[in-house]
Amino acid sequence: MTSLADSFSWAVPSNIRRPGSRLFKSGTVQVLTCNGEKVEAEVVDTETHRVELKRDEKLVLAACTCPYHADRGEVCRHIWATVLAADEKGGLRGPRGGLPKDILADDEPFWDEELGDDPGVWEPWDPVPPAPAWRELLAPLTGPDLAPVTLLEEELLYAINVPASLQRQGFLLDVLAFRRKQDGSRGSLHPIRINRLQVAQRRDPQDRAILSLLLGAMPSDPWASWSGLQELPQQPRVPDEVVQEVARRLCATGRCHLRDEHGEILEPPLAWHQGAP
Repeated sequence: MTSLADSFSWAVPSNIRRPGSRLFKSGTVQVLTCNGEKVEAEVVDTETHRVELKRDEKLVLAACTCPYHADRGEVCRHIWATVLAADEKGGLRGPRGGLPKDILADDEPFWDEELGDDPGVWEPWDPVPPAPAWRELLAPLTGPDLAPVTLLEEELLYAINVPASLQRQGFLLDVLAFRRKQDGSRGSLHPIRINRLQVAQRRDPQDRAILSLLLGAMPSDPWASWSGLQELPQQPRVPDEVVQEVARRLCATGRCHLRDEHGEILEPPLAWHQGAP
């Protein structure tokens, strides 16, 4: 039987799934509410975090009180641990056992509504202080942030996430990586993590231009952006001011597609037609 983890694994990087699985297996997830529409849980990590998963038709909106989720607006390990716990209890399934197809970080956390300005025990940690200046200065020279060979060899595919865009009322993009098979066909897709330094190492000038535009449209982190360590979000949202330019460049790659509510990449790739809509 298909599980929530199977449905969502394409959307959550393995570096999030692995520690989330360890948290779940260690028994640190306490499920408070679990039904077809909502799952609430407490996850004990270095601190106790509260997680909520809310189903909205084919989507699940996820929120956590941890600083990673608050700062990045992405699915964290605590959310993934809760997904596994919900799977075990049959949560978020429809009347006939139907499953949602995608999971998104909720940009309007539930505790803002429930707890107002006093989140009490659910208040997230203070953000981790920036690294010392000497470490930031030497980081680009010491190698960890240089793109691995596998990252350089992979091609990128840009998927306009239709259900997420409609849900969030914006232009949301999935940036995915793949490698060509021996017969030239496209291999399996997976989310990519890439920072400013690694963008500059991409071989394809179209990819460099697009990724630079996407990173340039992000809210600036003065520490991360100065050092080149600022990462592209898991699902970047393109501001209205640059949507036309980004869409035109995406189509020019021949690797821009729509993604439907089932998480499927639709063929053929999109083409740009100049003129009135």
